[in-house]
Amino acid sequence: ETIVDLAGYTPATNVKQWSYLDRDLSLIKAFMNTRAFEAAHNYYTYGHSASIGGNLISFKQLATSSNRHQIPQFEDFSNALGGDDYADQLILAAFDRKAPFDNASTDQLTSVVVDGITALVTYMAAMEYFRRASLECGGEDEGVVNLWDIGAALFIGSNEGPEHTGSDRGNFLYGLAKALCDSFDNCLLDDAPVNQAIIQALRDGRDALVDNDCLALEGSTNIIMPALPVSLVQCTLQYATVYDKLTAGSQDGALGTGYICGKSTFPLLYQADPDAAEVIDENMEITPATKPIPDGPQAVFDAFREAFGKGREFPVTCAFVGTHNYVAVNGNVCPDLVLPPPTPTPPPVVAGTPTLPPVTPAPVVIPPTASPTYEPMNFPTHAPKERYEFTTDVDTIMHIALDVRDMANAEDMDELLSIYTQGKNSKEGTTTYTIEGFSTNAADTMKQNRIFSIFRYALADEEIFGGSEAVDTTYADVVVKNAIEVTADAALAAEAAIVLDVWMQVSHYLDEAVRGCERGEDSTPQLDLALGLWVGSDQNEGEFDSGHLLYNVAQTASKRFGHPERECDVNAELIDLFNEAKDLTEECATNSQNSIFLRDVIARTYSQMAVPLLQNLIYYIITADDAVS
Repeated sequence: ETIVDLAGYTPATNVKQWSYLDRDLSLIKAFMNTRAFEAAHNYYTYGHSASIGGNLISFKQLATSSNRHQIPQFEDFSNALGGDDYADQLILAAFDRKAPFDNASTDQLTSVVVDGITALVTYMAAMEYFRRASLECGGEDEGVVNLWDIGAALFIGSNEGPEHTGSDRGNFLYGLAKALCDSFDNCLLDDAPVNQAIIQALRDGRDALVDNDCLALEGSTNIIMPALPVSLVQCTLQYATVYDKLTAGSQDGALGTGYICGKSTFPLLYQADPDAAEVIDENMEITPATKPIPDGPQAVFDAFREAFGKGREFPVTCAFVGTHNYVAVNGNVCPDLVLPPPTPTPPPVVAGTPTLPPVTPAPVVIPPTASPTYEPMNFPTHAPKERYEFTTDVDTIMHIALDVRDMANAEDMDELLSIYTQGKNSKEGTTTYTIEGFSTNAADTMKQNRIFSIFRYALADEEIFGGSEAVDTTYADVVVKNAIEVTADAALAAEAAIVLDVWMQVSHYLDEAVRGCERGEDSTPQLDLALGLWVGSDQNEGEFDSGHLLYNVAQTASKRFGHPERECDVNAELIDLFNEAKDLTEECATNSQNSIFLRDVIARTYSQMAVPLLQNLIYYIITADDAVS
């Protein structure tokens, strides 16, 4: 497999799978937000996105690793937080809604689990691998560089992408520091100075391990170890200011984040200044009966200032923290004048590239965004080929639209059921697509699709599905067949088939496009199928009353919201996104790193796909209210 850069750091070994753990964190967050606690628990325990040698890697494995005992600070955390498995026990208590989370809101539980994984699990795991690399330097094991790179992957994650300073999607410690630097007025080139220092130390440490220079490696380790908890200190300070704005009994998720950040810094504080640690413990509670942070945010800032005053007893590099800009506090927690953070670390210079002197960029003036204009283009049986050129024949899949049309116009329920289950128009040779098959085959074809997982777990406890996990994989099929067999409503069955079966099948093709790219394959055919199924046969561009699939659903929503008859913004944006994705998939066979960027494009595509569903939901809610009144 190709070695993938992580936010400007080039690993010496392949740790792509380790970096994919942040994808599990994104999925866990989605499950928690929809109260699919069991699904979140399973992903935490067993893993999903990352595997080594065919074995999944999970956050629980990291949270219970026996190798953490090699870290000098681990004993402090174990003693202060209730045992070696402190992070695992805290996260499990949140999954099970046990004390102190028995009265916590869904938002608070989500924050505890997601931020607990970042601030307690991946923080200690990254330190574990850096420490193991340091201890094994000079030995015969060639895997020692891999240990160092794994630590980097657990600090950065895959969502940051390969570019210097990363992206805005990261959810490990690198992303946390970047998200907080603006509140401390010390962002440099869209990144936190602590990140830039760690990235440079990672590069130096990697090179030292390759050269077997253990003394140089020690210098890099001594920079990284006290820099890693900087974002945790910043997080505690930041949420002390957020707590100050909340009222007693608040259900805000910020209370969960503040609680976790307080716990992540408590052991280090306790070793330096037990009184300062007690201030954090008493003020950063998750469900306070009275107003949060009873002693006020300044007490928290003062506690950290006292701890930093102990020097090396509080092993955090204060110079990287910065001064918080909340007006109600003295935001500087460093007791004395400290050296400023280092200047930004430039990206590595490619051999032969001329070095240019730094320049101060001129102010950027962003002109007002003009309203988009659309040129009319007719496409009686295909999407606009002037704007998206299919590389595969999608006529057969597009004829699913004709099955939907015939379902809506069926003379009796037997005919309708036959079209739905056996297909009618979408056949060519040995290939037959049926709308029912999109749902009934999903347990096998979509088991790795995160969007499908979110839907099936979110709907699993709905009464119509009987709360059975054996049924929830076919939730779309259950709804359509109830419309046919219970209500005998052809229009309802056809509409359910579009927004449930067909919508998720489009999502599946998009997910397969990303996975194919990750394998180094040209996954453009999957994009073709997705767009073909979105548009369908008999669709004229920009018309409100032609077509039968999701393009038409979006056009209908636009009409219901009073827009003029033209291609609606959703459909126009989607076709642009498909073209953007196609530019990437066509190069996947030669550059699998395109999958990182493709995943971002597909995520934006999912967002656009949801818009017409929400628009029509709003329309039907208003219509129902009008009918009642």
